[in-house]
Amino acid sequence: MRYGRMTLATMSLLAAAAFAVGCGGGGDASARMLIEPSSSLGKLALSLTANGAALAALKQITAKRRLMGMGIEIDVWVIKARPPKDKTDWTGPKGTVLLLHPLMTNKLWFQPLGSLLARRGWDVVLPDLRAHGRSGGEFITWGVREKHDLHMVMTALIADGTVSDRIYVCGASLGGLVALQYAALDRRVRGVMAIAPPASLRTIGRRMLPFESEKDYDEALWKAGALAGFDPDGASGVRAAAALTCPLILAHGLLDLIVPYSHSQAIYKAAHEPKKLITLPFQGHDAGMAQELWIASQIAKLAETEYVPRARPVAKLSAHEIENFDEKKILEEIRRLDAIQKSLDNP
Repeated sequence: MRYGRMTLATMSLLAAAAFAVGCGGGGDASARMLIEPSSSLGKLALSLTANGAALAALKQITAKRRLMGMGIEIDVWVIKARPPKDKTDWTGPKGTVLLLHPLMTNKLWFQPLGSLLARRGWDVVLPDLRAHGRSGGEFITWGVREKHDLHMVMTALIADGTVSDRIYVCGASLGGLVALQYAALDRRVRGVMAIAPPASLRTIGRRMLPFESEKDYDEALWKAGALAGFDPDGASGVRAAAALTCPLILAHGLLDLIVPYSHSQAIYKAAHEPKKLITLPFQGHDAGMAQELWIASQIAKLAETEYVPRARPVAKLSAHEIENFDEKKILEEIRRLDAIQKSLDNP
């Protein structure tokens, strides 16, 4: 399973990079590249796996649900907490962990982690993000609409008693950016873990369209927003981090050339305590994403962190810095890290 997931991620990222190289000169093609990346490989992997009903029959998941999000249906798997054989001290689930997959994959990505967490006493929710897997939607919005999809899904599952209302959320790459925005929106969230999250759509989109002029890039960005019905500058992990009222763990590979380490640094700077940035040396974008035992241990640490609900904090950064987080400095840092990587590749 791990090999398959890592291969899928690598193939997907290479496909996206190849498409980006071919894009130039602005226009709808560039705009669509930002919001309509192919999820064919992820859907193929899902189609080769037993459907939700079959997985439920095999007891690999507890239930398959289709729930309304923001104008679309979200396909969800639920894995209920499994009581220990000795139920003497069993008092119910520790809480609910919402697991959010990377770009161009699907909920199958974190199913092994979900099973592990369930064995450790957690309820687990595995959704396909919009425009992924079996969920509806034509475009992704990098968290702007997804956070509302998830809020509606979790509200429905809690209301009917399917899962606990003590929510922790963990996401990787795109899923990490969505996790940050959802956690900032939903005050039921008690902790968030983001692995290799982009700082914002504006910064990661620049890497997806590297040959566009600044004018053409801005045009593509706003066309993407018009097509998908969202404000591109609203898709910001930095702004979300500044609004968090729960503990935060970030994990990022130091040699990540897809979403550079500087993105997590920017998010970490904006966040309030308690927070932690775990640097994964000599590792790239996939660092940590398939290490179930390690991720589960970090989620346990989140749960052990004292949670004291508080009012929305006053950001440590100025309003101007949060609204327009020094994109030039992030891009400069990206170029610096790329130069370091090239020197390592060509000593």
